[in-house]
Amino acid sequence: MSTKLRILIVDDHPFIIDAYINLISCSLENYELEFLRSSNTKEAYNLIKVNYNENNKIDFAIFDISMPEYIEMSIYDGLDLALDFKKKFTDAKIFMISMHAEGCIVNKLFKELKPDAIINKSDIDFESFSEIFSKVFNGEFFISETMLDALNQFNQTKFRFDDLDAEIIRLLERGIKTKDLPGFTGISLSAIEKRKKEIKFHLLEGENGNDKDLIDKARLLKLV
Repeated sequence: MSTKLRILIVDDHPFIIDAYINLISCSLENYELEFLRSSNTKEAYNLIKVNYNENNKIDFAIFDISMPEYIEMSIYDGLDLALDFKKKFTDAKIFMISMHAEGCIVNKLFKELKPDAIINKSDIDFESFSEIFSKVFNGEFFISETMLDALNQFNQTKFRFDDLDAEIIRLLERGIKTKDLPGFTGISLSAIEKRKKEIKFHLLEGENGNDKDLIDKARLLKLV
């Protein structure tokens, strides 16, 4: 009797979900596979919740990092969704995949989520994805070259930034206003404004600038 595996795939492009299903099916021919799929964060959040409440095991999950928001549940991208998933399915293997390579996000992946694979879509093809999936299936960690370069660049350019500084930059880039940041970070507005001043000093090299200038420079450095 073959072993059954349940695999969740979340991507806002349905044809990419189909591609993942075909690739995984080829990699795990000797297993009975059940795929759960979703193309938006609201549907995926509820799918995760229902399976958790019904004690249905999920063995693997693939999340696209760049996903539309589900503001009502404070899910702003695939990373937030994956963090919620990991709280519920602690033993599942998690793949984070994106077309983008933002150092701030890759750093947060390492610090908070600790997924089993971090992959840039430009680094994989049909053959390499099957190889990566097999490695992770057997307990290895994988990070693709583009994502590793982004992480290294972030670590080289973040100066004295800590994780909270990086989170402030990430929230500002999302469009969250400074006055609303305390609700996301858990620190006071005055503490945030002090940190923002320090961040601007380093990123803008001592020059005056507004939030747009800060985000533009952060994007130039591939921090967000």
